[in-house]
Amino acid sequence: SWIFPAVIFIIFIFFPGIIGMITDYWWYQEVGQTQVFLKSLNTKIILGVSAGVIAAVFLIANILIATRTKYQWIRNIPASFLGQPFSINDQVVKKLSIITSIIVAIFIGLIAASRWHDVLKFMSATPFGSTDPIFNTDISFYVFAIPVFAVGLGLIKVLTVLSIISATIIYVLRGNFS
Repeated sequence: SWIFPAVIFIIFIFFPGIIGMITDYWWYQEVGQTQVFLKSLNTKIILGVSAGVIAAVFLIANILIATRTKYQWIRNIPASFLGQPFSINDQVVKKLSIITSIIVAIFIGLIAASRWHDVLKFMSATPFGSTDPIFNTDISFYVFAIPVFAVGLGLIKVLTVLSIISATIIYVLRGNFS
């Protein structure tokens, strides 16, 4: 009963992107450059899926480590905070954490996929033939490699901060963090 509205919602969200992609494919096909479109599309897919899977594995592993205990734990949140006593079960926290981690990983994959042009420039980099006088590095390093490294480090920072925040929330709810 809820699957049909979910499918309609997903189609509604992705419809403009699908139409844009079909239009781009037709244009590249008209000018005889279909391989250029397919290369960019393949790069987006590979980059987005790999970044999303890595992010999901990292976040879920940290969540499972934070919720791991040999004792069944239930933390009571004070009644003055919510108006009534409320208890949290370990299984509910794990399920919500995994679902949240997967949603965050999808967004991280989309962010990584949006930087496909930087990755293709990095993979096709050619030296400029001129070196930086201070670091004695070819100038092409600053044009092609630095943007890819900056995006990678930014995504690692985001994953680390999200892991720290989620583990802190779990430890506070468990009562282990005081």
